[in-house]
Amino acid sequence: MTLKMNIKFKNSIKRGLLVTILTSVTIVNAQVGIGTNTPDASAALEVRSTTKGLLLPRLTNAQINTISNPAEGLIIYCIDCAPKGVYVYDGISFKSLLDNTAVDNSPSALVLSQIGNEADNPDVVNSVVTVAQLGMITPALLGIVASNQTDYQNYIDSNPDNFSVPATTSEVQAMINAVNGFGQVTGAGGAIWLDRNLGASRVATSTSDADAYGDLYQWGRNTDGHQSRTSNTATGPVASGNEGSNFIIGSNNWLNAKDNTRWNGTTKGIHDPCPSGFRVPTSAEWLTERDAWSTQDADGGFSSPLKLPITGFRASSTGEVRSFIRRGFYWSSIQSGNSGPEALELIEGVNFSQIANPLFASGQPVRCIKE
Repeated sequence: MTLKMNIKFKNSIKRGLLVTILTSVTIVNAQVGIGTNTPDASAALEVRSTTKGLLLPRLTNAQINTISNPAEGLIIYCIDCAPKGVYVYDGISFKSLLDNTAVDNSPSALVLSQIGNEADNPDVVNSVVTVAQLGMITPALLGIVASNQTDYQNYIDSNPDNFSVPATTSEVQAMINAVNGFGQVTGAGGAIWLDRNLGASRVATSTSDADAYGDLYQWGRNTDGHQSRTSNTATGPVASGNEGSNFIIGSNNWLNAKDNTRWNGTTKGIHDPCPSGFRVPTSAEWLTERDAWSTQDADGGFSSPLKLPITGFRASSTGEVRSFIRRGFYWSSIQSGNSGPEALELIEGVNFSQIANPLFASGQPVRCIKE
């Protein structure tokens, strides 16, 4: 008897739930109405309410990129894209309904989205961003120190108001500067510069301070891995976009079609490796700085606020890092006619410095000037 009563009770609950569902959802001729018994004839689904809205699936940038074979017309809400909002898959990519911007699935964008989500308040999501991931952000972040990884994570967790969603490169650079304790200097010529070379872990303590040398860039290239002093080499020249992370050797120019606009003078080019708000200086800006030094030579460069070390260079022929007679060139953003790109040349023990023309494919340091 008890068993039969339990069964009847359970059946009555099921019937009650079904009635509840049917009173809120009406199906008419394969149409679905929620909050209405008369969905519009043109609609497969109509939702009516004067007090509530339609809540779409809310995904992060990274989660969107894990959707397998999205159907054309698929709609989602991205919580950390730029811009944040509703996105529709058009058969090629998810596009924002606000400005038709496609979801950026580059490694840089994904890391910035991750940092923005980790900088939550209250702190529910602990930061796990790695220095390797920080190295994927473009434009290049300056002065990432591997041993500070935990400090970077703690900074993100402790300072959520310092980050947008997604985070911006300038916000992440400010974090690195705050953790590392470095930033900008006013040069002898009055311009504002970063206080160390791209890729350097500290301000130079001497002209031969290896920790202050930094990376060696081929002219016109962004931070793509080639700038590491130990990066792999590949024989060139190559077409733009085919260089990968290799240091291209075997020719005067790593590009098979000369392009003088990649660093673009006083207008920051899209391939400029300097962080947000900075760019590669022109040769004229280097000369203005040099002419204000106490002596216009390597000693004057180190004695100046810029603390320039003599870094050596990477040979275009073999990719070998050389420091013959302790020589270094600092790239400018200018290419001089048929002479090639211009750079400030410093030589230890020589009482002058000059604008020289290293080969496009040679590897030289970059010191960034404020835009």
